[in-house]
Amino acid sequence: MAIEWDDTLATGHQLIDTQHKELFSRVNKLLTACAEGHGREAVIGTLACLEDYTRKHFSAEEQEMRGARYPELETHRRAHLEFIASVSELRNEVEKVGTGTYLVVSTNRVVVDWLLSHVKKRDKAFAEWLRTK
Repeated sequence: MAIEWDDTLATGHQLIDTQHKELFSRVNKLLTACAEGHGREAVIGTLACLEDYTRKHFSAEEQEMRGARYPELETHRRAHLEFIASVSELRNEVEKVGTGTYLVVSTNRVVVDWLLSHVKKRDKAFAEWLRTK
């Protein structure tokens, strides 16, 4: 299942929205690699790129929150750390076991569902909070 960007995901914050679009693109590359049965090395490389970009994006987002003195920063940061840990676990599992159907299911559960939920709830809440300040 590809993860599609649409206006319901927009926060109205240009930097965050641009980074979210890139993050979705990287998730789609991972899903494509899984669905096309790419080898372990290709999938691990794609997961590593996703993990790296996610760290950069979360850091930028948290910096914006710090600068704005967002009261929910710590809760938001913990959610980010949990996601990074989940992606790392997924990569470790691929390194141990390889790729397969479970990887597609896990990627959808761990990455896609979390990302959509996080953007729609937490990131949009931050953007709304910024607009009121």
